[in-house]
Amino acid sequence: MNVDFNNVRKAALSNFNHLVDVLNAGICNGRYINVSTESITPSLDNLRSCLVGIACTYNEGDPEFVCVLGEDDHVKEFNPERDG
Repeated sequence: MNVDFNNVRKAALSNFNHLVDVLNAGICNGRYINVSTESITPSLDNLRSCLVGIACTYNEGDPEFVCVLGEDDHVKEFNPERDG
């Protein structure tokens, strides 16, 4: 099986970089971070989706490339109580 993961990897990096930009901009007094949940939720949700896709990908018959997300595993959501 040949799969091109370039777009998934690029999306993961882009969302990570956006998240870091928002967090860096919210640093207060060099010790605390003050950001709104709305400013980081899209990046965290997209990064979560990328990671789930990468974690569930496997190559049948290749013991070196297996799904690393078990049936009972859960990838946590940021702010799961939010509206929408």
